[in-house]
Amino acid sequence: MHRTDHGSALVAVVGIVMVTIVIAVAVSTTTITSLNRTDETRDTTSADFAAEAGVAVAQTALAQGTCAAKGGVFQSGSTAPPYYRTVILKVAPTSTSVGCPADADEVRIVSTGYSSPEDYTARSGVRRSVEARLTAQAAWLQPSGAAVFAYSSQGMGGSGKLVAENGLEPSVHVRDGDVICDGDSGGQADWVINNGNFTAEGSCNVSGDVWASKNANMTGNPTLGGNLIAENITLGGGTVGGSTWSRVDTTIDWGATLKGNVTSARNLTYKGGTIIGNGWINGTATLNPDNVDFRGHLYAKTIMGKGSGTVDGGQTVTSVVGSPKAPDVPVVAEWIDLKYDTALWKSFTPVVMSGNCDYNALKTAIESLGGNPGLLDARACLGKITVSDYQKLSVPADLAIYAKQFELGGSGGFAGTNGARIWLINQDATANKVPDCASQSFAIGGAFTITNATMMIYSPCKVVIASGLSLRGQIFAGQVDITGGATLTYGPSGLPGYNLTTGQPVTGGSSRTLTSYTNTTEKSEKWIP
Repeated sequence: MHRTDHGSALVAVVGIVMVTIVIAVAVSTTTITSLNRTDETRDTTSADFAAEAGVAVAQTALAQGTCAAKGGVFQSGSTAPPYYRTVILKVAPTSTSVGCPADADEVRIVSTGYSSPEDYTARSGVRRSVEARLTAQAAWLQPSGAAVFAYSSQGMGGSGKLVAENGLEPSVHVRDGDVICDGDSGGQADWVINNGNFTAEGSCNVSGDVWASKNANMTGNPTLGGNLIAENITLGGGTVGGSTWSRVDTTIDWGATLKGNVTSARNLTYKGGTIIGNGWINGTATLNPDNVDFRGHLYAKTIMGKGSGTVDGGQTVTSVVGSPKAPDVPVVAEWIDLKYDTALWKSFTPVVMSGNCDYNALKTAIESLGGNPGLLDARACLGKITVSDYQKLSVPADLAIYAKQFELGGSGGFAGTNGARIWLINQDATANKVPDCASQSFAIGGAFTITNATMMIYSPCKVVIASGLSLRGQIFAGQVDITGGATLTYGPSGLPGYNLTTGQPVTGGSSRTLTSYTNTTEKSEKWIP
């Protein structure tokens, strides 16, 4: 080797060492950075979960009615995870404040979570906040019940129509008395006669099911789109689109068409007509041997008149095994005595009216509510509550009006905003579970209009809906007469303190629905000293 070659290997070694050092530093830096990021992610995740835990605690307090004991403020303390501070906020049109909401109020929950007890104590460090919004349906005010409830059957029928909307099927419930459906009454509705007979005649047209506690008779050329369930059933004409169930006997005569099945707990007398479905007769089926248009199978314990031969292709079988079950009878509520009581209308602001309660007085009273739900006590007003002659009352929020007499007509109307609900009420102050009219009245007709609102009419008297009126809502009255081509589109509002579907009273509280759940930059510490 030449002297000039000495140290050349050292240069290579130094180069390798330097590269190794650079790689080691890079690996160390990357590892430390990754560890730091892992710690940060862990802390952030811990804070997120802690915030969500705070929301869960607040929701539980609302559901269990323990919010008031905490004043709407929930703090975990720093002794054990999860670490959170959470507030429940009441949302009003012009302000937001900490506290427990009324049953029907919207709710905001702001919850801040902390990653460690040190961060919790210092109110700093790694913190994450979430906000939940919940809407409430007050349990004491449930949209429920039939489209029309009449304690007495007097006046039922006529030529009014009931219309389904948004998948809500209307029904007519009659507490006591016989019902005669004639003209073109009925519409898209089920009929439930709690204590009486049902008669369909003329051009009666009911699209739904009919339940009668006593007997059901069809004569002429009526049309029933659904099922018919009664004590004794006589089809003397017309068409039943569904099936029939009699708790005793069934009679089918010339001119009648049954598109479904016939089920009888005792006997069937088949004089003629058409039965497209099957028959299950727990007793004797007596068939007219000269006119049989029974297209399905007949199952009976005893068959007379046709022997045991075929029934238009179907075999007669002396067994009733497999008979279909009748649809359950809907509950018909008892009469509800609804008196004026501010305790019934939680979160509604009461306003007392007197003197001449004309359109201008009503307008002033509604405006005084400032866009909040209101309860107008117009029982001391002179004369009738009258809205007519192109007078339009703007209703920005839920509104209940108690008065002795209502006369709504002409071209007047109510114009709601935000889907407001309106209750028009003749009170029943006598708690005896029967309607007491007490010289009150309710009439609505003419070209009266209700736009963007749902109306509940309550009266222990007779409610007359006439003259081509188109109304969206419900009626709960002593008697009901929907005539003159009037149309009622079912929109439930209910009555305070009752579930009209079950007929049972309800207590306070509310059922809340989560409508949004998001991260927020706000901290709950803003509202906690």
